[in-house]
Amino acid sequence: MHDYARQSYTYNLWSFEDAAEENGWKSIGLVMDNLSPAASSTDQRYYGYDTARWAQGASNAEAIEEALNAADGGMGWAYGPGETYVFDADNEAVAAVVRELEGALASYGFLNEERASELEDEENHPDDFTCHAGRDCGCYVSSHECSDVFRDGVESGDITSKMTEWHCPYCQEDREIGREERAVMALILARKWHEEIQAAGQMTVFMFVA
Repeated sequence: MHDYARQSYTYNLWSFEDAAEENGWKSIGLVMDNLSPAASSTDQRYYGYDTARWAQGASNAEAIEEALNAADGGMGWAYGPGETYVFDADNEAVAAVVRELEGALASYGFLNEERASELEDEENHPDDFTCHAGRDCGCYVSSHECSDVFRDGVESGDITSKMTEWHCPYCQEDREIGREERAVMALILARKWHEEIQAAGQMTVFMFVA
């Protein structure tokens, strides 16, 4: 553990002996994930890997901390060098949980795959108009039709007949209102006018023209 910490981190002054003494432990262990320390990456987003890899680490970190907190009142573990986890190796309850966690990490790599998918989806979709997952995602941002967004804008009144261009919030681009869009707009506005007249109790003769 000393060699790994010194080779892999800039924590040369970090001492396992001091950490054990500070926590009142006679022996200290490091939570491992396939022979590497398991990282506590729930709060800090690290993009050295792709989003899926980050989500896997973040979901594992949540599960690790939940399990360690449930063992012996959560007093038998602490954060180690490089945002890793260290634990009281003499605490049987904590050591048993660590062995179980390490076994699950070594055999599959996910402690909570559903949570990993949830975190990945949240990271790829920070708002209603952004998708970082790509065209194969299947969300509305990646699969939308601009013509449908245009119609919705006319219906809501966000796009008016005085405008010469409109903005697609999903493509994040300005688009010209051409002849085809004008025809669609005319039909929608005529229908809305007809509905307003009807709602006022007046009779109208109205015909849609394609």
